[in-house]
Amino acid sequence: NDAIAFGLGETRVGAGAGAARVVVVTIGTGVGVGVFEHGVPLGSGPLGGGLLGGQIPVFEDPCGPVDTNGRTGTIEARCAAARLVEAAERAGFAGSDVAAVFAAAADPRAAAAIAAYRRDLARALVALAHAHAPDCIVLGGGPMVAGNPVLDGLEAMVNADLWPGYRVALRLAACGDDAGLLGVAALAAAGAK
Repeated sequence: NDAIAFGLGETRVGAGAGAARVVVVTIGTGVGVGVFEHGVPLGSGPLGGGLLGGQIPVFEDPCGPVDTNGRTGTIEARCAAARLVEAAERAGFAGSDVAAVFAAAADPRAAAAIAAYRRDLARALVALAHAHAPDCIVLGGGPMVAGNPVLDGLEAMVNADLWPGYRVALRLAACGDDAGLLGVAALAAAGAK
């Protein structure tokens, strides 16, 4: 799937290159998750080495937003990009998209939405880190851009809730939209050998 292709690109030549185990999280319309060991998807299974990490339930939220599977309380239901815009609207900020919310980060209403989204994302990343014990987590997708105010303090929040003595590095995806193509190229090259 696209999260696996993106993750392969990032673990082979991007932000996860050189790490033994990497969890790659792509945030956009949904939340995609891939786990990689030495640049290779972990396991083969029915999902092609991927997993439905976005569908892991980590929140008690029976009336909240739903994920692509129609369930509430999952990582995807709470951390898809649209949740940030919705949180800003609930706080009284009429931002039309994620970029508008980020651009208005100094506005107390946008700042409140960013802080709430950051807390949800931190909780999701803690769950993924405890489940897969990566050296690093690579964050990619539309809203995960340099200068993103959600990232301010996010790594410290995640590490504060991990098992004592365990730390994980958070890295921003480095390959941009090319990550998926690089991953597919890596798969094609492996198949040609």
